[in-house]
Amino acid sequence: MVRRHDGVLSPARLEVDFGNIGLHLVACDRLQPGAAADNIYFTDPPNSTYNGNYQADKGSSRLDQRQRLVVSAIIAPPRMDFGSAIANSAVNGWQLSLIETAASPQATDPILIVASTIGGLASSTTINGMVTPFGAPGRVPFLPRSSVPIDTVNRMDARITKAFAYKEALKLDFNFEVFNVLNAISNTSVSSNAYFATGAVIKAATGVGNGSASGGFPDGTNARRAQVSARFTF
Repeated sequence: MVRRHDGVLSPARLEVDFGNIGLHLVACDRLQPGAAADNIYFTDPPNSTYNGNYQADKGSSRLDQRQRLVVSAIIAPPRMDFGSAIANSAVNGWQLSLIETAASPQATDPILIVASTIGGLASSTTINGMVTPFGAPGRVPFLPRSSVPIDTVNRMDARITKAFAYKEALKLDFNFEVFNVLNAISNTSVSSNAYFATGAVIKAATGVGNGSASGGFPDGTNARRAQVSARFTF
């Protein structure tokens, strides 16, 4: 005997009975709005923004970066003999290294700041008045997640190296490195406060997507920086 059931939580359920042996297969390819819990507790609310509507919470991760290209190159001219020890030492041993990075922006969630809600609710800091809010409590409930782009990345790093060799075992390298040669600063954080709620009124905020930080490792910024170094090999 084969029976098919259509329901909200289980769009396709197949039951097969073989005498005293029963086989139950459940396939769920979607959850419709309304597939919700009837009892909602303050301490254990649904983990969806809308009760049972998990489709509304689907979206890109904050870590998702769709395109990223890194190209590196090393230019090292071959060693040549100019017939002079001074000329050979001055002209030979140069090396140029380049790294170009281009990437599409990552994104963050648009945030709803609740200044106050309608009086008489259990909480004045959540949009639905619950002490423990639904999933993604800070996100604007009528906007998709990860819908505020942060910034693109387009930077080039360069290093010039001059090597001095003494015999075969001793070598001294002087390096001059510049990070973000063209000083193309990219935001690493933006203003995500998209709306403010006061009582029963929700108003759009200004400055959404404006840069608020351009941090970078290890100096705390991704603006152009330079450094010199030396390496002695023996």
